[in-house]
Amino acid sequence: MKKRACLSAAVLCLGACAPVGPNYQRPAVELPAKWQTEAPWTAGAPSDAMAKGTWWEMLNDPLLNRLEQQALEKSPTVQLAVARLDQARAQVTVANAGLFPQAQLASGVARQRISADRPLTNYGVPNASTLQYDYSLGLGVHWEADVFGRIRRTIEGVRASAEQSQADLQNVQLLLTSELATDYFSLREVDSEMDVVRQSIELQLKALDFVTSRHDLGAVSGL
Repeated sequence: MKKRACLSAAVLCLGACAPVGPNYQRPAVELPAKWQTEAPWTAGAPSDAMAKGTWWEMLNDPLLNRLEQQALEKSPTVQLAVARLDQARAQVTVANAGLFPQAQLASGVARQRISADRPLTNYGVPNASTLQYDYSLGLGVHWEADVFGRIRRTIEGVRASAEQSQADLQNVQLLLTSELATDYFSLREVDSEMDVVRQSIELQLKALDFVTSRHDLGAVSGL
């Protein structure tokens, strides 16, 4: 009977140590009947948290490289995403600290001076100035046993938030750099078109000068 009681108590303790609530399960997505999974089609595997790198350097444009670097360094949107990631990582550190004992050490000192000008308690004995020091030192230890898994679930939640913040940062940087590259080459295209129009105008002005000169010399009619 004693063995059975001890075994039952151990099972209850192990059950109590299980984390609270069900584990996360990725929701199932129903794909259309015509969804292609054979080659050359493959299922998408997004890696939002992975760094995209300096992909624009493959375009071999030094000016674009400088503009991209300046945008990443000075963009308020990127700075906000970095701050949110730092905050999420700090929350992970704070949550992990809940698994370990916490010790608090407090110390203090108090200084008290009693003046000699206080009223006399004995007229036969003069008052004297006194100085007193009081020192205090305290030590406290606190530890919460994560019996029901509350702290572990909290850690899982803040880690997921940190991963989301990391993915948000990479996406913000990708959107910023890709939009800058698109606008940059659009501007370069407009500059090229303007240059073609400018050259065409110069050629037409030269043709007009040539025809005007021939007319002034009487080689051709006014028509």
